[in-house]
Amino acid sequence: MNREEQKRIFLSLLVSIAFVYLLWLIHFLAIYFNIQVAEYGLIPKNFIGLRGILHAPLLHADQLHLISNSISLFILSCIAVYYYRTVFYQATTIIYLLSGVLVWLFARPSSHIGASGLVYGIATFIFFSGTFRRDTQLITISLLVIFLYGSLFWGLFPFIPHQSFEYHLAGALSGVLASYIFRNKGLQRKQYSWEQEGYVQEDFENELEEEIIETDLPNENESNPENKN
Repeated sequence: MNREEQKRIFLSLLVSIAFVYLLWLIHFLAIYFNIQVAEYGLIPKNFIGLRGILHAPLLHADQLHLISNSISLFILSCIAVYYYRTVFYQATTIIYLLSGVLVWLFARPSSHIGASGLVYGIATFIFFSGTFRRDTQLITISLLVIFLYGSLFWGLFPFIPHQSFEYHLAGALSGVLASYIFRNKGLQRKQYSWEQEGYVQEDFENELEEEIIETDLPNENESNPENKN
């Protein structure tokens, strides 16, 4: 494992731990000061409820709710930061704010709280980013996310009375949009000449020949005895 790889792993863990730590810190402060978090939630079509666009993803009704979101956020954030670190912060900002706006505009008149909108947003961002980029490695990661969190699909429907399926749906839609916006930024797969417009056979043959020459070049240390230790 090279140094760059170590830095990517460290950054992905640091960002994920920091965000989950913030959620727990806010939760315990709310308990300590006896704050009713529902009052600071996102209340649709209510002027005061607009503040919930910023507050709601950071607030949780109880520890079970927080634990569930914390585990998912930690895993998904690690994956997203590791593979999409150059666009992760912009994409997360879009998901965070847009999902809140959509909930405020279209959701039921209730107090909506919890980071599940972010969970759905990051999950769909990872899945569709791999699909849009048509990269084998990233598509594999996308399929892994579906394998781990395929059950999230059912959260998009109003099956559980006191669950904000609206936040789930808004987060998922925001994640799809963010993945499309940043589809050409960050990690990209190599594009060969035969995939581009105006391709001719000679371009591909020259490209293939260059790759063969590069792989067949002798090692400098082997070709020059003076460089041996």
